[in-house]
Parts: sequence; C-alpha cells; structure tokens
Amino acid sequence: MKKRFLILCFVLLAGLVTACSQKPKSQEVTNPNKEQGNNEELNTSGNPSITTEPSEIPNKNINIPTTTPYKEEHNKEDNHMDDKSDQESKMEDDKKENASEDKNSVNSDQDKENSRAEDIKKGTKGWVSEDKTKVCIDDEGTILTFMIKEGEVLITGLETPPKNELIIPESIESYPVTAIEEYAFYNTSITKLVLPEGLKVIKSRAFQKCYELKEISFPSSLEVIEQSAFGICPALETMTLPKENKHYTITDGVLYTKDKNTLVKYPSGSEVKEYTILKSVNRIAEGAFSLAKNLTRVELPDKLSVIENEAFSGCIQLSFELTPNITKIGDYAFSDCYSITELRLPDSLTYLGEGAFSACEKLESVIIPKKLTRIPFAAFTSNTSLTEVVFLGSIATIEDMSFSSCQSLTYIDIPIGTIHIGDMAFYACTNLEEITIPDTTVSFGNEIFGEISNLVIVTPKNSTAETYAKENGFGYQEAVVDIIE
Repeated sequence: MKKRFLILCFVLLAGLVTACSQKPKSQEVTNPNKEQGNNEELNTSGNPSITTEPSEIPNKNINIPTTTPYKEEHNKEDNHMDDKSDQESKMEDDKKENASEDKNSVNSDQDKENSRAEDIKKGTKGWVSEDKTKVCIDDEGTILTFMIKEGEVLITGLETPPKNELIIPESIESYPVTAIEEYAFYNTSITKLVLPEGLKVIKSRAFQKCYELKEISFPSSLEVIEQSAFGICPALETMTLPKENKHYTITDGVLYTKDKNTLVKYPSGSEVKEYTILKSVNRIAEGAFSLAKNLTRVELPDKLSVIENEAFSGCIQLSFELTPNITKIGDYAFSDCYSITELRLPDSLTYLGEGAFSACEKLESVIIPKKLTRIPFAAFTSNTSLTEVVFLGSIATIEDMSFSSCQSLTYIDIPIGTIHIGDMAFYACTNLEEITIPDTTVSFGNEIFGEISNLVIVTPKNSTAETYAKENGFGYQEAVVDIIE
C-alpha cells in the first residue's frame, strides 16, 4: 500500500514537471537572423533586439515596426545632415562647373580676339593694337596713335608717315573721336586734312609746320581751336566749314570765330596780295598769317587790341600801319617781315613780346612809346638796317640781346629811369660808336658790347656806367648836361 502511494506521487510529480516545461505555439516568434545562423543580439533591457526585416508568419502578413522611437529620431537627424551635405556638395560642384564655364567663355573670347588679330594684320585697315593705342585707318597703312579717356578718343599722333590725304575716323573701337592732342601732327607732310564729325577740340600746335598742307575740312561739331593749331602752314589755300557750326565761320576764305571778334586763320598759300580784316575784329590769333608770303598789305581794324604770337611772322612782303588801340604785340609777331622800313609803336602799347620785330632786315627806324617799360629778349635783334631808335618814355629794363646784331646802328641814347641792361643787349652792333647811359643804370649784364671796338660811353661822373666803362676797356666821356627824359 505504502509502495503504491509512493509510485502515485512520483507519477503525479512527473506529469506536473512535464506540463510546466511546455509553451503554447502561438507565443513563439521566429527570428530570421537566428535561423540564418546569426548570433542573437540583446538590447539595453537585455531582451532580444527586433530585426529591421518584417516577420513572416505562414498564411498571415503582419507589419512589425522596424525601429524604436529613439532610433527613428537619430535617423531623421542623420538624413537631414546627409541632405545638407549633399546640397553643399552639389553647390560646390555647381561653382566648379560655372567657373569652368566662365573660363571657357574667357578663353573663347580670347580665341576670337586672337583670331581677329590674326585675320587683321598690322598695316591693314581696321587693325587695332592689343593695348588699344594704335589703329590703321586706311588701305595705305596709315597708323594713328590714340588714347581712350572717359569713353572718348584723343588722337595723339602718327606712327607711320601719312600718304598725302589724312582722313581721321569718327570713331575707334566704337568710341567717338573728340579731340586731337598738342603737336599730334606737327611737321608732317599731309596735303589734305579731313576732320571727323564729333570732333570738338584741336589742341595747340596740333598741325603746326605742316608745310605741304593745302586743304582743311572742318566739322560742324568743332568747338575749340587752340593757339597756333595751324600755324606756319604756308601752302594752305582752302578751308571749308559747315554753316551749322556754332563756334566758327568762314568769310571770304578766312576763318573767324562765330562772333567775328577773332581772326583765327588766314590761308597763307593764297595768291591774294591785299587783305582787309573785318572791322569787328579785336584780336588776331597766334600764327594767323604766318608765312603768308604773297601778302603785300593788310589793313588792320581800329578795334584791334591784341596781336598774338607769330601772327604775321615770315610775311616777307608785308607792309602795314599799326592802329591806335593795340595794347599787346606777342612773341615774334612780326619777325622776319623783311619789307617793313619804319615802325612807330602805338601809344596804347603796354606789352611787347620776345623777338617781336626780330630779323626785319629793312627796318631803319623805331619809335618806342611812353607806356612801354621793358624791351624784351631779342625784340629788335638782327635788324641789320636799323639806324635810329627813339625812346619817348622811361624804360626800366633792356633785356638780353634786345638790339644785338644791329650792324647799322651808330648811336643810341638810353633814357633816364633805365635800371638794367641785359646780357649781349648790343652784342655785335659792330658800327656802334657812342651810347649815352644815365646814372639810374646800376645793373650791367655780360658781354653787353661784345664784338664792338672804339665805343665811347657817355655818362655822368661817378656813375655806375663810368665804372663799367673803365673796367671793361671802353672809352668814357662825362655827360656835359643832365640827360633829359
């Protein structure tokens, strides 16, 4: 009995153990990774981690979340950073691509320019230098030099000699030609000049000494012709100018300002012998009549007050009478006027320029007015026929070489008030025998009477002039009476 009870207890205990060791099939989850032989991984709680692949149950599809909430937030941030990195990378790629395109564009433009330069060779019409300072303007290879300033072209000169006719273009490299620089075409051999529409300024001496220039065509746009722009152009015969020009006009072939107050240019190559200047003129511009060799007489207007530099220089047959309102005669204004024999400077004259009447080889007498206080450098030099000089007033200064090489001068009386006699003032006046010098003269230059022998200086006793005479080996004679003004 006792044995049966023990066996029954054993059986019951075994059945209970068996029942506790079994699990329902519905609670099992298959782990594909484990089934593939992967080691099982645990999360932070020690539970098996859920795989990123959806579970599969036969005969039924169940979607199982692939990420935990905290992992999902990290993934979003990672995705955002990846997107930003992708955008930056794309932007960098775009920059490189644009830079490459710009470089290709520059290279393309350079290639075009090089191709153009190769197509248009130097000396061919249309050629422009790489530095934009030279241009070939015609089929004969004439090359101008120029500058571009503030969107406008300034013509500065020639690189090659012109072929008789010079036609300046209206524009270079699409920039308008508006000015011609000083001395741009100085002493060139052009015979005909055509200036472009749009040109505003011709600067001083731009075409001076163009000895063969015969014809000039001015544009309607021209505003300013500076001093002696066409001075010493002895062959000039014809000038044309549109009536529309607002600043200049041509009357009887002579160029005047529009108001006719200034005579700008006379055609020096004209065959006309006599010319009467318009009565309205008060100024004759620099070089206006220079080298007008056929002109024998000019009638000056009463209103005339200013005769500028070189205005009549080289007019070898010219005769005239200076009118009473002239206040200024400029440098070399009448130099080399061989036909002048007598000269009375007007009482109104206050300024006489250097060399104003130099080399007037037939000039015999000169009368100097009261208002003139200075005889300038070389004013009457090389007047080989000059025998008489009369001062009507006081002259403070007789400057260097003012009467040098006046070989016919035998006597001269320096007026009271003269303070200084300059270097070589009477140098090579080889026939000068006597000169009267006042005691006001206290300053003497060098070689005043060089190349002169047997000269006697008449001056008051104890004067500076007496000391000068004795120290330099000239004769001295005391002035008997005071020198009268």
